[in-house]
Amino acid sequence: MAGVEIPSEMTGKSLSKLMRSSEEGFVDQKKRSYVLHSKERHLPGQEEGMGGYPVRAIRTHDYLYIRNFKEERWPSGTPNYKEATIPYCWLGDCDNGPTKSYMVDMRLKDEQHQKLYELAFGKRPAEELYDCRKDPVQLVNLAADPAYTEIKNRLSEKLLSQLLITADPRVVGGGEKFDEFPYLGHGPRHPSYKPE
Repeated sequence: MAGVEIPSEMTGKSLSKLMRSSEEGFVDQKKRSYVLHSKERHLPGQEEGMGGYPVRAIRTHDYLYIRNFKEERWPSGTPNYKEATIPYCWLGDCDNGPTKSYMVDMRLKDEQHQKLYELAFGKRPAEELYDCRKDPVQLVNLAADPAYTEIKNRLSEKLLSQLLITADPRVVGGGEKFDEFPYLGHGPRHPSYKPE
């Protein structure tokens, strides 16, 4: 659509047919029954080393399955700004603002605030599964629910097969290289940060 040659390493599929279609609803649903998602390093805001938060996911009309490859890391960057690899980088994958400050300041206020803080900034399990029809805002992780085992396994297998087809480094090996690239920027600093 842009009039440029498609690079040989491109693994995605063109959206031009969908964009030009006069149909409504789910166009080309037989060929496009899911979307893949990946995240590597937006900002290396961890406590040890420069690693980001590698994630791969598959989203169907009904479900979202997420595979967190480094669940021991902080998905939004460390809240422990004094321990951050980038000095004073505070929940680095979330820009500073009044909502972030409120969530951190009020995290111990009551059970509801604690729950929301954990959903926003807490560590995630290796697998997440959400029923998007029953839980459109994806707050209830069903990955450990026996009633969803078959769905979770089916989506996990589909995701893995697509990652193998595209030779994703987090599956076929070499993913650690993503954590080694130099990062020359900085991230959101804790309010106590004083530049030298």
